Amino acid sequence: MKSRTRTPDPQPYHHGNLRRALLAEALASLRTEGAENLSLRALARALGVSQAAPYRHFADKESLLAELAAQGFRELGHDMRVVMDSPDLPPAAAMQAAGVSYIRFAARHPELYRLMFGTCRVDRTRYAGLDEAAADAFSALLAAIQRGVDSGNFRDEPVMVMAMAAWSIVHGFASLAIDGQLSAAGVTDDCALAEQVTRLLRVGVEIEREARPPQR
Repeated sequence: MKSRTRTPDPQPYHHGNLRRALLAEALASLRTEGAENLSLRALARALGVSQAAPYRHFADKESLLAELAAQGFRELGHDMRVVMDSPDLPPAAAMQAAGVSYIRFAARHPELYRLMFGTCRVDRTRYAGLDEAAADAFSALLAAIQRGVDSGNFRDEPVMVMAMAAWSIVHGFASLAIDGQLSAAGVTDDCALAEQVTRLLRVGVEIEREARPPQR
C-alpha cells in the first residue's frame, strides 16, 4: 500500500513581520474597497500567505479594523499636536491650524476616517488600544483649550463645551467634504473654505479684547 504524501500548503507562512504587512495591505484595501468589503482571506492571498496566517495576529476582521482605527486616531492626534503645541503660534491660531489639520486628515484618508467615526464603527469597549488612542487624540484638544483659558487668551467657558463646539465644526465640515456634499452645494475650493470656517472657530474661542459699545 502506497503511503500518501501531504500536499504542501501553496501559500506558506513566510513573512517576517506579517502583522505590519497585514495592516499596510488592509489600509490599502480600505481605500479601494471600504471596511465592509475588507477580508482577511483576501489579505492573505494578496500577501501570499496561508489563510490561517492572519489569525496568528488578529482574532477576526473586527480586531483588524480596530487596530486600523487606532492607528488613525494616533496619526490624527499627532497631526493636531504638531500645530497645537507649536511655540510659534498663539493659542487661537494654533486652534485654527489644528482644525485645518483635522480636515486635511479626513481628506487624505476618507475611508479610514469613516471607519473611525462612521457607520462601520468598531465597538471601542472591546478594544482597549482603540479606546485609548481615541481618548488621547481628544485629550490633545482639551489640553490645548485649557492652556488657552489659563493664559487668558480664550473665553472663560467650560473647556468641554468649547472642545465639543470646535470638534462639531471641523468634524461636520470634514464629513461634508469627503461625502461630496460641499461640491454638490457648489463649493469649488474645499481648502479655502476650510480656512474660512476654522477662522470662525478661532473667533469663537478667543477672548474679546475690546469692550463692546453699550447698547441703547
